[in-house]
This record gives sequence, structure tokens and C-alpha cells, in this order.
Amino acid sequence: MLLSALTFCVFVYLFALVCWLGISGAFYFALAMLFSASIFSSIFMVTTTTILQLEVPDQIRGRVMGFHGISYNLFPMGALLAGTIAEASNPSVGISVSTTVFVAFLLWVLVTQPDARKIDGTAITEKPD
Repeated sequence: MLLSALTFCVFVYLFALVCWLGISGAFYFALAMLFSASIFSSIFMVTTTTILQLEVPDQIRGRVMGFHGISYNLFPMGALLAGTIAEASNPSVGISVSTTVFVAFLLWVLVTQPDARKIDGTAITEKPD
């Protein structure tokens, strides 16, 4: 799960770099970077939702999924930060700075949350009714 998020960040950094360099033929490379980033973003989001569904007890699953849904509605706040930075400098810098914030958060989770590193989907079994 976290590896897919970090891979997403790598492709976003490459997209920002290609846009910043402005080389000829960069459009198609930028499209490929965005396509790849969206694949890994989808993997991260699907995996996150799946893990929440499997790990959260039935009694509080609705509340946890509610908070999870609220977090998706906070995406425009990140876009506001990136847009403000892009307005002050350029879009590539705005994208890079906001992605760096995300990478810092991911690294913090990797270092401080050992349970997140130990998630193993191969041991998943269906719960008896």
C-alpha cells in the first residue's frame, strides 16, 4: 500500500520535471507519467479502502468509513496549497512541493507506525458468520 503511494509520488515528480524542462515531445512523456501516477494512486486508494474494511471492527466501521470519506473531500485543500505555490513561482514547483509534503507524511507513517509496515494480505481469510 505505502509502496504504491511512494511510486505515485515518483511519477508525479517526473511529471513536474518534464513540465519544468519544457523539452520537445514532453507532452507525450507527461501523459505517460500522469497515466502511471493515476494507476498507482488507484492502487493506493483501493488498497486503503480494502484494509479499512477488513481491519476495522464491525461496530465502528461506519464511523471509520465516514472519516475516510471526509478525507477524500479534503483533496481540494491540497490543490489550494499547490495552486498558491504555483501562482507564486510556477506549476512544477507547486506540484513538487505538495508531493514532497505527501512523501514526508508517508515516511513519517513508515517510521512511526510499525503496524502499517506489517500488513500482509496473504493471510486474509473470510470471517465465519
